[in-house]
Amino acid sequence: MKQIFKFTLPVFALLVLVVFAVAAAGCLGSDADKITYEPAEIASLKVIQDNGTIYATANVTINGGCQSLDKANITAPTPGNFTENVFDVYIPVKVEGDACTLMISWTNETFTVGKVFDLADGTYTVKVNDQTALFSIKSESNKTKVFTIYE
Repeated sequence: MKQIFKFTLPVFALLVLVVFAVAAAGCLGSDADKITYEPAEIASLKVIQDNGTIYATANVTINGGCQSLDKANITAPTPGNFTENVFDVYIPVKVEGDACTLMISWTNETFTVGKVFDLADGTYTVKVNDQTALFSIKSESNKTKVFTIYE
């Protein structure tokens, strides 16, 4: 029997490295090409009033290294524009690939909801993805308005 190729330790090690590199590149290549968009996870939602302006701040959870905030596709009405007393905001995240690191981070996104004196009396809802916050406006007899946050 004639020996065609002689495997030495360096040749064998190089061959093993090439096999692993090709396998890893195949996994990473198919994974990295996969991009999806989904609603961001909202850790908390706060409504505040400062000098007559109402703001909503959403604390957004970024789950892992493959997620990023998709700022270009955040949708929010212009301040003071409510649909049936609901100020509805959508915050998406961009997800690249399936395998993510466990590096969780948080970021705040703040929106101007409206002016206290521009809103009619009533109860209002601020909705950001799956979180909601309620507040109310009530006119007093002395031409002041009472702003109340419900928690």
